[in-house]
Amino acid sequence: MTLLDEIRKGEGERMEFKVELPEESMRYVDTVISYSNGAGGKLIIGVDDQRNIKGLSWEEMNDVEARVTSAVSDLCTPQIVPHFHRWNLDGKNVIEIRIHEGDKRPYHVKGKKWETTTIRVGSANRQASEAMIREMELHTSGKTFDGTRSDEEDLDESKIKKLCEDLTEYKKREFSRKDLVNLRVIKKDADGEYPTIAYSLLVGSNHPSYVTECASFKDTTKLIFLDKETIDGPVYKQIDKALAFVLRHINVGIRLQKDSIANEDIYEMPKEAIRESLANALAHRSYMQIEGRTMVAVFSDRIEVTSQGTLPSGLTLEDALAGGTMSRNPILTNVFRTAGVTEGWGSGMEKMVKLCRSYGLKDPLFEKMGAMFRVTFYRPKEFDPTVGHGEAKKDSSGTNGNAVLKFNDESVLEAIKNGKGESINSLIKETKLSRASVTRSLESLKNKGLVVRTGTVRKGRYETR
Repeated sequence: MTLLDEIRKGEGERMEFKVELPEESMRYVDTVISYSNGAGGKLIIGVDDQRNIKGLSWEEMNDVEARVTSAVSDLCTPQIVPHFHRWNLDGKNVIEIRIHEGDKRPYHVKGKKWETTTIRVGSANRQASEAMIREMELHTSGKTFDGTRSDEEDLDESKIKKLCEDLTEYKKREFSRKDLVNLRVIKKDADGEYPTIAYSLLVGSNHPSYVTECASFKDTTKLIFLDKETIDGPVYKQIDKALAFVLRHINVGIRLQKDSIANEDIYEMPKEAIRESLANALAHRSYMQIEGRTMVAVFSDRIEVTSQGTLPSGLTLEDALAGGTMSRNPILTNVFRTAGVTEGWGSGMEKMVKLCRSYGLKDPLFEKMGAMFRVTFYRPKEFDPTVGHGEAKKDSSGTNGNAVLKFNDESVLEAIKNGKGESINSLIKETKLSRASVTRSLESLKNKGLVVRTGTVRKGRYETR
């Protein structure tokens, strides 16, 4: 892609335009700092906000290079080196100031670290939180927060045993205490072994922010609660408990498996996509941000999964959507991946998009929101519980393949399987349905070839095929 093509796409996380270089240095130095604290970017001088190329004279380009070099050198620390490139686009001169991703974060104005460490959020610069700044410092020193010593508790062999048993149940491999040491969940120093933050998260810390808050609301706002639940304990268990909360509050149909007594719930949305977002939220959230919690909200039109901590420094939203990955908590994510709690990282967002499209749903929305990251899933406007949604509709072909049943049909069928098919009256008593409903369901089940009447009129009974 040429620079002209990039300009036509407009401003974004790694691109900013200015018609001319501002007289006030901080009006562009904050962008230089944001790019260095992130994945790098380009500041284009000579282009307006509407992407129109206005151009610069040769003398103006010389002035831009001199002033930017001086301002960045005088104001920024650690040292940032801008790279200049001159272009002639559509017969007009522009200058590209290229800032590379820094490896000594956090970058800021000298003597003003806490108020001038900025990050890029969309096409704007935002002040980094204290937790973000400390996270950058850890990363620069080659450390991560989940690998630091936990002061909340000591190593507990009974908890370690339970953790290994739980992780083994995911059936990807047998987990042992030695694995926890090798994966650096448990570390050693001159004084012996000690627990890490990852250990606390995996055994179920009592820390008040290491929880998932779930809520269901009436309609599309947070004015009226329908249900809420605070989920604590080991983070890997929080994933499935939060998923169970969501599934209790969205629509579901029932599909009978052919040649089997087992039934399958057909949800209005792909539960695999929702679980993927929950796994990402809990594995990649910033646990340094103790003022917030992982949040799951179910509305009538959407589901929001919000994690504390935006994408890790150096990873743009565009890169993440393309499959790029950079783990904020590498110890935690390695445990998840090794045990089979989750699949490999790097395709999560793409997987969510594909799953939602397979259900005929609108693409999920991924948003960097300052100190948070949110995934929004859009619920279908209509849902037919007799056929489920999306993939379920492909199998709703009567006796050919799986039969998708109405709720009343399913209740009657279960009653017959349980030996209550001797009469319509017995089915009414068992299912608590009306006579008309039972009669309609029996006719439906017979037409689908799932139920047959055997014996005589007076001594017969309904049986499954």
